[in-house]
Amino acid sequence: MSLHQNRSIKLLFIEDNDEDVVLFREIMGGRQHPDIIFDRVPSLADAIAFLREYTPDLILLDLNLPDSRGIRTFEKLFEHATQAIIVLSGLNDEELAIEAVHKGAQDYLVKWEADRKTLTRSILYAIERHRLLKELEAAQREIQSLRNLIPICAYCKRVRHDDGYWQHLESYLSQVSNIDFSHGICPDCYTKLESDDMDGAQMPS
Repeated sequence: MSLHQNRSIKLLFIEDNDEDVVLFREIMGGRQHPDIIFDRVPSLADAIAFLREYTPDLILLDLNLPDSRGIRTFEKLFEHATQAIIVLSGLNDEELAIEAVHKGAQDYLVKWEADRKTLTRSILYAIERHRLLKELEAAQREIQSLRNLIPICAYCKRVRHDDGYWQHLESYLSQVSNIDFSHGICPDCYTKLESDDMDGAQMPS
């Protein structure tokens, strides 16, 4: 989703404290652009179940929930979420914030420091960074897939290099993977060779 698209942003707010939910609603209430709407669940288990059915644009996560506490809360959620995640915590803990971002969180905000402008900017930036990251990962996978393709002649089985040079398959594989080959004759080819030799030995009538 681009920052310039004119549509609502759907959030999942994972928070068990009703007062914090009311505070967030008050901070983000009123008319604003873009329009930000949210669903709220009180536990990690509820959040995982929610994500099986719905696809919000972003997740706001409190780390201390009834069924999980601390950085493990983020780690467990991260296993199930494909969305950007912002940690919205009551703890002003710089080490925890760095760890959360290192593990994949888009941002770490302290509840009592967050205002409407800070939250809105963090939400927009997190969604955009997450989108760009996913595009980069997809491009990297495509590049890797293309690198794994070997252009090979369907007839002579030689491999074409980027400079147009054609190389025997055995030589190519030995060069790129240090594979050594031993040679033999399979039963089918042996039978065919034997048959060809016999045909060649027959004298014309």
